[in-house]
Amino acid sequence: MKRFLIGAALAMVTCAPRLVLAQETAAPAVAPEPDYPRVGGHFGLALPLVTIGKQTAAIGADYTLLGLAPGVTVKLSERWAIDFEMVAYSNFHDSTAVSSLVVDPGVIYNFGFAAAGLRTAVHVGKVTNWGFIPIILKAFKLGDGPVSIFVELDLPIFINDDGVALTIQPQAGVGF
Repeated sequence: MKRFLIGAALAMVTCAPRLVLAQETAAPAVAPEPDYPRVGGHFGLALPLVTIGKQTAAIGADYTLLGLAPGVTVKLSERWAIDFEMVAYSNFHDSTAVSSLVVDPGVIYNFGFAAAGLRTAVHVGKVTNWGFIPIILKAFKLGDGPVSIFVELDLPIFINDDGVALTIQPQAGVGF
């Protein structure tokens, strides 16, 4: 009986370190976190509907603008992103008008159900102008990949030699 107890004790002592070692090396089951920052982008179409300022102007009656809005987005976390956007506008109402370019980088915060942001903006080639653009947007994922479609409401406010002007401008496009 003594031999049995000593043998059992030796077996426990020699096996115990292996059991502890196996428990220590087992990795906990944790989902991997997404890597940030991530780079993506978007391509949208912007349609200025009405501009309210010193002189109010509306689409169709005073102008017909269509803006192409590509952008590069640097996603800093699941909630925060920096978006480098520019919008090239073509005027289809006035054949003598030249195209214009607005450079408008900004930050975006994703609330989960929708996102909101604020951009700073400048019309390239125009004298004395500066603006900011509050935005509200909603994206809809297409499948499991990174592609989504989005709708956005832009409210550009520009300060220039003519005073202050607010434009109501929806935008829609594809994000990736």
